[in-house]
Amino acid sequence: MKILLFDMDGVLLEPHGYHDALKETVARVARALGIEGVSLTAEDIAAFEAVGVTSEWDSAAICAALLLDARWQVDPQATLPRRLATPLPPLDVPRPDFRAFVTELDTGLLEGALPGERAWRHLSRDGRAYTSRQRATMEAVLLNARQIEASFTMQVFQELVLGSRVFEEVYRLPSQLAGVESYLQTRDRSLLDDGLRGRLFDGLERGEFAAAVMTNRPTRTPDGASGTPEGEMGAQLVGLDVLPLVGWGALTWLAPRCGEGPQRLCKPSPIHALSALLHALGVPLETALDDAAALVLEGRPSERWGALHGAEAWVFEDAANGLFSLAGAQQVLARLGVRLNIQRVGISTSVVKREALAAAGARLYTSLSEGLMDALFPHG
Repeated sequence: MKILLFDMDGVLLEPHGYHDALKETVARVARALGIEGVSLTAEDIAAFEAVGVTSEWDSAAICAALLLDARWQVDPQATLPRRLATPLPPLDVPRPDFRAFVTELDTGLLEGALPGERAWRHLSRDGRAYTSRQRATMEAVLLNARQIEASFTMQVFQELVLGSRVFEEVYRLPSQLAGVESYLQTRDRSLLDDGLRGRLFDGLERGEFAAAVMTNRPTRTPDGASGTPEGEMGAQLVGLDVLPLVGWGALTWLAPRCGEGPQRLCKPSPIHALSALLHALGVPLETALDDAAALVLEGRPSERWGALHGAEAWVFEDAANGLFSLAGAQQVLARLGVRLNIQRVGISTSVVKREALAAAGARLYTSLSEGLMDALFPHG
């Protein structure tokens, strides 16, 4: 049995929505800090993703922290405004070198540290002399990057992503952007060729292989009680909304059941890939999540893992986290005597991302079509 696991952004989708929202968030935060002419480039974003900072919630907060640090060089008393409508007075502040900073981050994410923690650790030991007030402000920006109530950058980004109406409905927070339309709905583009989609569905129907989408995008929780349908919106755009989907909402549902934060359960954790593998085989999502957490966190196996023995799992990624997740799943299963063969497919045209993918053991392709052709037609 061949099992295909697809990342979404950068693989199934050309993520203009998220990337444009990130660029716009950074530009608006810069203006709120009185810093004009700041723009995040595609190369900056690729550098973040190459070192494992794949969530725009994290990269937006790190950029805000660097902008705040730059403002403090000339205005030590500055504070981050809580509303875009109340910016600080303009000052001539040099543009931070986002790319240089992020490439110096250590690999703490692989040891369990979140990107904001990594950034704060780097700033703290980089010779910067912060006052106690500045330290508290910087910690709040970086360590609360994924907390919608506390994070100014996350609020701006999510409103751009969802659109003002859905943002207010989901989060019960006031709009700052006055009627903006969803960037996901208006700017994303499918990367899945219609012919290959048809071939994929033919193979799924004949039982030649199984497939699932494994993404860190926010999704609805399995019980439908919370979460934002960003993963579902993306799957629908590429015509794969019938595939099993394991996203952020699934992991937030799992987190309190196993006493872990959801950020510890998603890629690069093997729990994410293990859940997606079982769900691809038709195991209900809640069961797949519980089984994966029990195996990784408690060493408690279920009989369902035997279905993966001898299977060949292909993961399609544009960043290394998903590759690490599947490789970790392979190692965990091997301890049970379950042999899972894996193929790591890296998809990117970015030099820095291709270097990171190659270092993680990926076979490199410039498009999803090329990689998927090798998976679906291994003999040409």
